[in-house]
Amino acid sequence: MKSLLLRLQQVLQQVLQQVLQQVLLQLQHLRLQQVLLRLQHLRLQQGLQHLRLQQGLQHLRLQKLLQSYLKKDNKKGVDLPCSTPPLPLEPFSPARSGSFSCPASSFLGVGPIRMQAPTQQNQQKQQQQQPQQQQQQSNDQVKATMSPLSQEVLEQLLKEPNAPFLSVIYFTANWCGPCKRVNLQRVTQYRKDIKWYVCDVDANPYSLGYCGGKQIPSWLALTNGKPIGPILVSADDATTLRWIAQLPVEGTPGKV
Repeated sequence: MKSLLLRLQQVLQQVLQQVLQQVLLQLQHLRLQQVLLRLQHLRLQQGLQHLRLQQGLQHLRLQKLLQSYLKKDNKKGVDLPCSTPPLPLEPFSPARSGSFSCPASSFLGVGPIRMQAPTQQNQQKQQQQQPQQQQQQSNDQVKATMSPLSQEVLEQLLKEPNAPFLSVIYFTANWCGPCKRVNLQRVTQYRKDIKWYVCDVDANPYSLGYCGGKQIPSWLALTNGKPIGPILVSADDATTLRWIAQLPVEGTPGKV
């Protein structure tokens, strides 16, 4: 009888140990699940914060664009927001006042907009804007021939042992005013031995800071995949061309 009791005790102890081990494993599994859920929750919160920041930045940009639009057009006869109701649409009569009034769009939230009649000054402004538009179209065509630079392409370029001897990255954005003054066709055709990359800081906001830059338009030269010299911030073609002329030529030593 005693031996049977001892065996039963041993069996019970083994069973209890196994049960305890299973319970501990389940507890550890639950704790891991809780930790993973907390991490997912934190990531979701960070993602929401990032989205809110992006929305805030877009909202600020839209506000700035709208303010600049209103400031520019206020000189041409746009009334700033007011409490008075908009005036009814009046027929165009240049002989009477040289302008006519119409209600502003509701989404702008402004009062009546007085549209200027065509004048000699307006025609001159349109003629002045035509070369700028042509320059912008030419720059867009040149950008289409340049290699787009993403963060992955930049990292591969920096690690690539067979990278081109001389490469230049052009950092720009569609909303950048000084960038529109750059004559890309003149700059890119100055030297034929350069591999050109273009980085849109809206599509790729990381590479500019990754390379140590803070402003646009800016230029970074690389030789064999290694940056040479600091980033050049310039919208002046003459300054950029002098900088390009100082870049090294394959087979000869040179410094920026």
